[in-house]
Amino acid sequence: MITATLDKDNVDIRIEHDQVSMCSYPPVVGVKIGRSKVAAVIEELKMVLEILESARPTKQVIVIRRDLKMRRGKEISQGSHSSMAFITKQLKEPKTIFGKWWRKFFPKKIKLTKSQQLWLNNSFAKVTVQVDSEDELLEIEQKAKEIGIECNLITDSGRTEFGGVPTKTCLALGPDYSDKIDLITGNLKLY
Repeated sequence: MITATLDKDNVDIRIEHDQVSMCSYPPVVGVKIGRSKVAAVIEELKMVLEILESARPTKQVIVIRRDLKMRRGKEISQGSHSSMAFITKQLKEPKTIFGKWWRKFFPKKIKLTKSQQLWLNNSFAKVTVQVDSEDELLEIEQKAKEIGIECNLITDSGRTEFGGVPTKTCLALGPDYSDKIDLITGNLKLY
């Protein structure tokens, strides 16, 4: 975040970022700069923040229930569904009386957060971890939602496994900044 405080003769500009604790411009208290330079300084600071954000690692974490003893292929399918859900849920067509013809004239735009854009354009890192119960899975989902991490819980229909009973199998967190996701999944065992 960038804040600027102006008085009659001075300007104090501060940046707050998790990788930069606090900076002030001008660096010496009492140094005067003209008001015309304030906008230029703020733009420079915004560029610095963008560079810092783009260097911040991103990832997606897939949490799989091991207590279900799913076949390996089933686990892979469920994990893939959860990984793609952050995009596919935006692509789903709403049920309307107009059908799908109107999309030709009004194409759907996918909205991605900055961290999702960075993940898609850079690392595409995925980590798979495991839990031993549905309760653990739902607890992780709740914690992630509380701190604003997008999560996508997958419920299998039960047609090929689980005796026809819909079953919560896995969850994808993110993509988001790694340090943010680690707050929730950093202590979980790798799969």
